[in-house]
Amino acid sequence: MYGSLIVTCAASDAMPFLHGLPNNELEQTTLIATSHLANAIEGQRMAHDVHVTAGVSTLRAVRQIAGCSRRPIAIVIGPDPGGPLRSKGLVRARLLAPLALAGSERADLIEVDRGGAVSRIAESLTRRALLRTIYVREARQLGGPLLRGAVAIPLTLISLARLLAFVLWTEGRARLTTRRP
Repeated sequence: MYGSLIVTCAASDAMPFLHGLPNNELEQTTLIATSHLANAIEGQRMAHDVHVTAGVSTLRAVRQIAGCSRRPIAIVIGPDPGGPLRSKGLVRARLLAPLALAGSERADLIEVDRGGAVSRIAESLTRRALLRTIYVREARQLGGPLLRGAVAIPLTLISLARLLAFVLWTEGRARLTTRRP
C-alpha cells in the first residue's frame, strides 16, 4: 500500500490503472497529479486527497505532501498520447517527479502501457536511480523521432539527387539523339 502516488501519465492511461487499485487502498492514498488528471479524479470522486503538481513552483509542496505519510511513495509513468513533442506537460511532470523525494527517501517506479496495464515495476529506487531511469527513458522516447527524422532527411536527399541525375541523364540523352539526323 502506498502513502502517495505521483501520477505523471495521461488520464486515458491513469484512470484504468487507478480503477484497478483496491478501493480501500485508493481512499488512503494521497494522489499527486497534473491538473488535467486531478480534475478527472475529483470528478469521479475516486480519492479524497488529490493535489496538483504544476512544475517547479509546486515542487516543495509536493515534497512535503509526499513526505507526510511514512508509507511508501510510487511514481506512475506512462506513454505520451501525442508523442513526446506534443505532451510537454507530461514529460515535464515525469522529469520533475523524482525531485519530489527528500534526499534519503525511496520510491517505486510503476510504468503503465496504453490502457493502464502495468508493464513494469522497479521497487525502492533512490532519487538518483529514479532520475537516471526516467531521464534515459525520456531521451530514448525523444531520440526515436529525432533519429528517424535525421535518417529520413539524408535518405530523401539521396533519393532526390538520384532522381535528378536520372532526369538530367535521360534529358541529355534525348537531346543528343534528337540532334542526330
